[in-house]
Amino acid sequence: MIKKFGKEKYRYGQQLGIAILSLMSVSEAAPVQIETRLLWQHVSALAADSMQGREAGTAGERMAAGYVGLTFEHMGLKPAGDLNSYFQKFGLNHANYYSTSYIVFNNDTLRYPREFSIFSVPIGYHDWPNGMVFVGYGIHRPDLKVNSYDGLDVKNRLVVIVSPEYWDTKSFPPAVEAKKGDLADWAQEQGAAGAILLSQSTVTVRPWNGERRLAAILYNNSKDTSDFFCVKITDGEQFLNKYFPNQSMSTLIPNRPTNSQIPVSSYMDVEPHIATNVLAIIEGTEFKKEFIVVTAHLDHLGASRLGGLDSVYNGALDNASGVASILEIARSISRSKIRPRRSIVFLATSAEEKGLLGARHFVNQPTILGEIVANVNIDVLGFALDGKQSRMTLLGGEYSDLGGTFESSARKLGLKIAPNLFPSYFTKSDSYVFAKAGIPSIFPGSGLDTGDLMDGFELFKKYYHKPSDELGRTPLDFEVLRQQTQAIANGVWELANRDDKPK
Repeated sequence: MIKKFGKEKYRYGQQLGIAILSLMSVSEAAPVQIETRLLWQHVSALAADSMQGREAGTAGERMAAGYVGLTFEHMGLKPAGDLNSYFQKFGLNHANYYSTSYIVFNNDTLRYPREFSIFSVPIGYHDWPNGMVFVGYGIHRPDLKVNSYDGLDVKNRLVVIVSPEYWDTKSFPPAVEAKKGDLADWAQEQGAAGAILLSQSTVTVRPWNGERRLAAILYNNSKDTSDFFCVKITDGEQFLNKYFPNQSMSTLIPNRPTNSQIPVSSYMDVEPHIATNVLAIIEGTEFKKEFIVVTAHLDHLGASRLGGLDSVYNGALDNASGVASILEIARSISRSKIRPRRSIVFLATSAEEKGLLGARHFVNQPTILGEIVANVNIDVLGFALDGKQSRMTLLGGEYSDLGGTFESSARKLGLKIAPNLFPSYFTKSDSYVFAKAGIPSIFPGSGLDTGDLMDGFELFKKYYHKPSDELGRTPLDFEVLRQQTQAIANGVWELANRDDKPK
C-alpha cells in the first residue's frame, strides 16, 4: 500500500508539474513578431493591377483567393474549407443570363433581354400553374391605410405590380415610400410565388445583339430568394391590355376581378457567379472545439467598365491591408513556441462589398464543428495622417468583453485608443454578421484623435472605393500597419488562451 501510494503521489506530482509548466508556457509564450516586409509583400500582391480589383465571382477574386490559400499552405496551416481544402465556394446573387432565356404566358413567349429584365429567377425550367393576380401598386402599408392586397388571395401565385417609377404619387399619402425591393418583400410576405413589375411602353428599348448579359443584383441580399420569381416586363401597358383588360397603369388599388388563370412557365439559361472564402485553422489543445474566427474580406470592386487610364479598384487599404494582417497573424501565432488552448480559424471572406455575403454564408453553413466563441474582424488597417501617432478604434468593443482585451494589448505596445466616433460602422463589415448570430465580435480598425477627425475623414474619402486606393498613392503606413497587426495578434492570442469564453 505504501509503495502504491508513493507511486501515485509521484505520478500526481509529475502531472501537476507538467500542468504548471504548461500554464507558464502559455503566459510566457507569445506570437512571434509581425514583419513589415511580409505585410508589404501581401498588400503588394493583392492590390496589384493583375488582381483586377478582386471583385467577387471574377477571375481576379479567384487569383487572390489562390494567393491566400497558397500562403496558408506554405505556412503549414491546416485547411478548414470544404472537402479538406482551403476554400468554401458559394453562389452570388447575380449571374450571366443568356438570351436563350424566356417566359411563356399561355402561348405568348417573351424573350430576354429585350422584352423583360431580371431581378430574381429560379434557374432552368419552372412552372407557375396558379396564375397571376394584379395588385396595382403593390403597396402593403395598412398602418398608413394603404393596402393593395386587401381582400386578395395571392398565395403561390405571381403578383403583377406597376413599377414605382410610373406611380401617380398624388393618389396616396406622402409618407408612403417604396422601392422595387419593398414591393418584392411585401409580395413574398403575402405568400406570392413571384412578382412581375410593369414598365410603360414609352420606354425606349435598346437593341441587344449579345449572347448573354449580366443580370441585376437580387432585390434583397438578406433573404433567400432562390425560388422567388421577380422580373420587369418592358411593355407593361400591352401586358395589362392582354391579361388584365379592366385594369390600368394608374391603379393604386386594383379593380375587381384581379385574377388571370393562364399558366406561366419560364426557362432561365444561367451561368451563375461563384465566390470563394478562404479558410485555415490552428487547432487548439485544451478547447479544441471552441473557435476564435479572425476575418478580413478579400474582395473589392473590380475594374471600371468605362475604362480610362486607371480603371482598376486596387483596394490596398480596403482591404488588402486587412488580409495581409490576418496572414501575418496566422504566421505569427503558428510560429509560437506552443499551440493555443483554443482553435483559431483565419477566414478571408468574399462578397463583403456585395452585402457581407461570404461571412453570412460561413455563419449559416460553417465548415467547422464546434462553437464559434468570438470573431475578430479586420477591415482597413494602416491608415494614418502624416506624422501622427498610430491609434486604434475598437468598433463593437462595447458589446462584449472583447473591448478590454484589445484595448489592453494595444496600450502595451504604446498604441493609443481613439474614440469610437462612428459606432454605426460596426454594422458595415463582416463583424456585424457574427454579432447578429449572437457571437461576441469586435472590429479593431485605424483610429484618429478627435482633433484630427475632419482632416482624416476628408483624406480617407479621396481614396475610399476609388482607383487611387493603390500602393504609392493611398495613405497606407506600413509601420502603423505593423503595430496595429501586432496588437491584434496579441489580443487574439489572449482570447485563445484565457480560461473563460468571451462574454
